[in-house]
Amino acid sequence: MIVTSQEYWEDKKNFFKKHEDADCRQVETSPMEENGLYFKIYSFSDGAMWCERMELKKYHKCVEINKTTVTVAIDLQEVKYWSTEAPSKYYYEQLRNCKS
Repeated sequence: MIVTSQEYWEDKKNFFKKHEDADCRQVETSPMEENGLYFKIYSFSDGAMWCERMELKKYHKCVEINKTTVTVAIDLQEVKYWSTEAPSKYYYEQLRNCKS
C-alpha cells in the first residue's frame, strides 16, 4: 500500500507511543550502499519491532507535450516500512537538487 509521508509519520508516532513503556533496546542501521539503499530496525524490550528500508529510485517516463515526445526523469526516495503489528507500506519523497 502506498501512503503519504504524513501517514508514515503518523504510523511511526503511534507505534512508538504504543510501545513507550518498553525500552527501545537496539537501533540497527546499515551503512548506506552506493545506490542509496539502507535499513533501520528498532527493537523493543516487549518484542515489538519497527523496520524501515530506504532506497533512491530513478523513474523515467516518455510524455507528449505539444506533439513532441520528451523523457521526464524524477529521483525519488522510496521508504518501505513495516512492524511486528502491520504489513508493509510505502511512501515516496521527491529528491530536490539544492543550488547554492
